[in-house]
Amino acid sequence: MGQKERRMGQKEREKNLLRNSDIVFFDNLKALKTFKDAEKKTLFFTLDKNLCEKARAKGFICRAPDDYLGSKDLETTNSDFDLMRKWLSKLAAYDGFNLGSLVPDLFINLEAMQKFRVFKILREVIDQEKPKSVKVAAKGKQIYRWSEVGDREIPASLAEAIAKDRGIVFKSENICLTTRIKNRLFRSTAPFLLRSIEKIVESGIRIKHGKISKNASANANTEANAKILIFLHSNKNWQVIEPVLKRLGKEGEGKEGEGKEREGGKGIELLIIYQSHGFFNFGLSRRDYEHLQDLGAVRSFESYQTKTIYKIATEERKRLKKLWDEILNDDEFQKNFRLGNVAVWKAFEDCFWLYYAVQFPRLVKYIETGKRILEIEEPEVVLFLGDGPLPSRTFSTVAEKFQVPTVLISHGIYFPTKRYIPNSKYVAVWGPKLGEYMILTGLSKEQITATGAPNYDALAKLGSKEELRRELGLPENKPLVTFATQGFSDQIRRKLIFEVLKSMKKLDEVLLVIKPHPREKPKLYRNLLKEFNADISSDKIVLMPGVNTSKLVKASDLLLTVHSTVALESNVIGTPVVTLNFTAEKDLFYSQEGGAVGVENPETLTNTIYKALFDEEFREEMKINRDEFLRKFIACKDGGAAERAADLVLEVMKKSKK
Repeated sequence: MGQKERRMGQKEREKNLLRNSDIVFFDNLKALKTFKDAEKKTLFFTLDKNLCEKARAKGFICRAPDDYLGSKDLETTNSDFDLMRKWLSKLAAYDGFNLGSLVPDLFINLEAMQKFRVFKILREVIDQEKPKSVKVAAKGKQIYRWSEVGDREIPASLAEAIAKDRGIVFKSENICLTTRIKNRLFRSTAPFLLRSIEKIVESGIRIKHGKISKNASANANTEANAKILIFLHSNKNWQVIEPVLKRLGKEGEGKEGEGKEREGGKGIELLIIYQSHGFFNFGLSRRDYEHLQDLGAVRSFESYQTKTIYKIATEERKRLKKLWDEILNDDEFQKNFRLGNVAVWKAFEDCFWLYYAVQFPRLVKYIETGKRILEIEEPEVVLFLGDGPLPSRTFSTVAEKFQVPTVLISHGIYFPTKRYIPNSKYVAVWGPKLGEYMILTGLSKEQITATGAPNYDALAKLGSKEELRRELGLPENKPLVTFATQGFSDQIRRKLIFEVLKSMKKLDEVLLVIKPHPREKPKLYRNLLKEFNADISSDKIVLMPGVNTSKLVKASDLLLTVHSTVALESNVIGTPVVTLNFTAEKDLFYSQEGGAVGVENPETLTNTIYKALFDEEFREEMKINRDEFLRKFIACKDGGAAERAADLVLEVMKKSKK
């Protein structure tokens, strides 16, 4: 009998010995200190594999998710996403707007996906082990903290729901008193403080940019021009929509001074509305504001807010508070929230309270402001760079009610799932296959146009690899691997950087460039490099947070990422891609469609990187797959994507007049 078989036999004997015993779910080492030696024979379980190893080293019998389920079993399915949206639709409404349907981006990505995943894990553990009792020893989660995919927190309420459904005794031990204190303080003070802070910030923006009167218009020539309204709420990814706006601007100006006009004698006027969404967001910097002014007239979303709007929001806040109090005593309503036929309302109660107390009153304010903007400006079409996040989803929903056509200029790729469903009437996608994915979410063929990627029009003008390396200060004679990170949870971030660094140490001749995601602070990676004892000398590892991503990718010989849009850009440029699929965040797109080689096991990462850099046969195979990938997912690489997207906008305007 081999060593592997002996380990499996021991594991099976251990499993039989522990069956019908107690189970302790824990999420930190401090929890283990409360257990005596005699209790170590109890089965302990944690979501964190590294924490599990530490517990075993201390003599505990411990298991992790891999002992029960494979990664495929934990994938969020379309039926899961449908259920999440169904729950949201039951929450609250205002003036014909379903408030819950405006927050799927928040709920799905920062709450539900992780809890659905943990539910599947805990249910499997309990059903396999059939314990007499279940105990959760956890720190507990602060109400204001997101539940990101990959978190190691054990939600006691989920374990309790499953145990109760199975008729199993449940116990809970909150080992962090400060968590309970923080949550009580947050509930009692946060809604008022956050409202007050946001009102002060919005007032400051109005002082800075002025108020908009009912008869005001962004341009004195409004009656003579067809107005295109562009809604933005972030200073990210402008490079996608900029070429389209410049093209539309030229259409409005006319070609070669001809003064080209639209049908009906109208020219084109571009109006950019920027919303400074965020409690501490004081709006655009002067530099960004001036940059947008080069593209069109710019107005602040907050400049349209009035005392009447604030009064309406206040009255609705009182109504929503009353509605929430009724829900807490409505058992029938709470029964709607079932997962795998298990009642799980309690597991989501804190999240929903935050929506009723903070987010929904804000949405009422956003809805009323959106109405006023559309009444004053009377645009013929509204453009969006993204319609998933709360501000843009709200404005696009208001525009739909006003029967103003909306166009989404996609800023990235979409996956063949219902994690995201577009809210705009028309969508410009980057390639035909992405159009097929949009149809899966419920859009019709008539709503979708494959234009190519406007921000990739300029890629053909990038310099050579050698020129770019000189420009970026990178060595010309070394193989260069870029790791494009993403804004994942700390646990996933640590796992990714640890495995990448481990591989780099085995590839002495290779230079690693770490390019942090714009949402991440570079300090996070500096600290991790020190913690993992990485040599941060310029001849081995370079951290480049502010560099132009396109130039860096073209200067590289290989790109590492998980499922970032940078991988698509890398395919267009011609730089091979390896995706890292050994955490809870996985690439379900590039590696399956030929745009990357996926690494499921971190032990194979070094060899995969080596082959992608030095094995000519392997590199040629990657190139063949890459060409086929681009044929499906990028409509054209002819530099005309911005023109096609602009033509779509003009066509939508023409249709709206009929």
